[in-house]
Amino acid sequence: MLVQEPILAPLTLYMGFIYGFLYLCFEAFPIAFEEYRGWDIGIGSLPFLSITVGALIGVVIFIVHTMTRMRRKLEAVGDAPEERLVPMIIGSVMMPTGIFWFAWHELKLEGGKESNNLSKIVITGGLAEWSKAID
Repeated sequence: MLVQEPILAPLTLYMGFIYGFLYLCFEAFPIAFEEYRGWDIGIGSLPFLSITVGALIGVVIFIVHTMTRMRRKLEAVGDAPEERLVPMIIGSVMMPTGIFWFAWHELKLEGGKESNNLSKIVITGGLAEWSKAID
């Protein structure tokens, strides 16, 4: 299949990276929030909600995209597989944004003390997961 459809090779590598990052988040979140910040296990598990929220947002966006723009293209042109790339392009921009934001947030110190702004954590994980869910 990779010989007949050359686009599958880079797409497969990209998706492997995306899912690899998702599973690394499952390892990094407890280290970042429980060990580094000293949160207990209950509070340290809350950032995992950002993954769920991001996945749900991504699914909703993909459904809306499929029901609106993609449906119009299918009716006008017929089969238009490249239309599935539109949400993926958005996600490919949001993925590095989420990674950078997560890394930046862990290193940021405010007045010598760690910043414990939970909204930043939820948005960071949500952005990263949103991009994965769209892909």
